[in-house]
Amino acid sequence: MDEIRQRQFLGRLGVARAEEQAEQPDARFLAALQLAHLQNIPFENLSIHWHEPMSLDEAHLFEKIVLKKRGGFCYECNTLFAGLLASLGFRTRLLSARVMLADERLSSEFDHMAILVELAEPWLVDVGFGDTFTRPLRLKPGLIQPEEGRAYLAYRLDRQGDDYLLQQNLQGLGWKTQYQFTLQPRQVADFQEMFLFHQNSPQSHFKQRAIVSLLTTTGRKTLSNNRLIHTNFLGEKSEKDIAPEEYLDVLQQEFGISRQ
Repeated sequence: MDEIRQRQFLGRLGVARAEEQAEQPDARFLAALQLAHLQNIPFENLSIHWHEPMSLDEAHLFEKIVLKKRGGFCYECNTLFAGLLASLGFRTRLLSARVMLADERLSSEFDHMAILVELAEPWLVDVGFGDTFTRPLRLKPGLIQPEEGRAYLAYRLDRQGDDYLLQQNLQGLGWKTQYQFTLQPRQVADFQEMFLFHQNSPQSHFKQRAIVSLLTTTGRKTLSNNRLIHTNFLGEKSEKDIAPEEYLDVLQQEFGISRQ
């Protein structure tokens, strides 16, 4: 990613980078970037339902997410974010993850993409999983890492041989695995088969419903098919059905998405 695109992407995130004193690739800057991404770029799968061309080519993703002010799901968001991080001097590695399903089985390899960032110590970064950790996690098994400003929510990484488990503890109800991953380096091309599966297979949950979700300063807002859900950090929800004729207006007002 060249410097012009880098600055456009940072602008999309609302992150300023002073000319005279460039940010250094440190943990503080990394955390600011991940949080800004989650608060400004929606997790969404509308391209599947709108039958738009989809690609993991960086130029395509840049036009969609930065220039057209859209979002994406894991492969799209994490591929482009990893490119931004690399352009800023971070050492990055794409990781394959298997998601824990409702029946406590793990999904297929390459079902999810995450990022490893290597600073003085390694960090797990993810801007494409929806409702999960909002700041990078230290890759230190057993370390409990509370969510900033949310004392009732914490994360930890468990290790079983070469496998790492991302686990969440909500309101002290116990640790639940969100996904499993290894540290084996992956290339974008490795995810292509599953990227196509999620676009085309009736078995993909992304084909079964349209979803748009965005972190806010007080919680999260989600449009699931035609239902708009606001959830605050205490878990309190308000829900509203959206009429078909309101749908595009809600996308624009709530998520800044315009169908072009």
